[in-house]
Amino acid sequence: MDPRFVDPGEARDLHLAEGSPCVDAALLSNGTHDLDRARRSGVRDIGADEPRRTAATAPPTA
Repeated sequence: MDPRFVDPGEARDLHLAEGSPCVDAALLSNGTHDLDRARRSGVRDIGADEPRRTAATAPPTA
């Protein structure tokens, strides 16, 4: 399975990309924080890092 890293090439950004099959796919995890020291919550991802999720924002009103 391709984990779909952000940029596994020269930049070596091994964070999970949006749409990775590893997102929310972990069965067990005992860590409370990820590799970047961000708090883990909800269903955990496979790997050492939780992707940064942005909150949806409402479109501006006129």
